[in-house]
Amino acid sequence: MRTIYSPISYYCHFIIPSRLASILSNILEAQRTQDHQSGCLSAAVH
Repeated sequence: MRTIYSPISYYCHFIIPSRLASILSNILEAQRTQDHQSGCLSAAVH
C-alpha cells in the first residue's frame, strides 16, 4: 500500500509528536523546578 503524503498526515506524524515532546519536557522541567522551590512556582503560576 502506497503512503500518501498529505498535509494532514505530515501534521499528524511530525508536528503533533514534536509538540507533545516539547509539552512533556516543559512539564518535567516545571516539576523539577517545583521540587526545588517546594511549590512556590506552582502557586505563582496558578
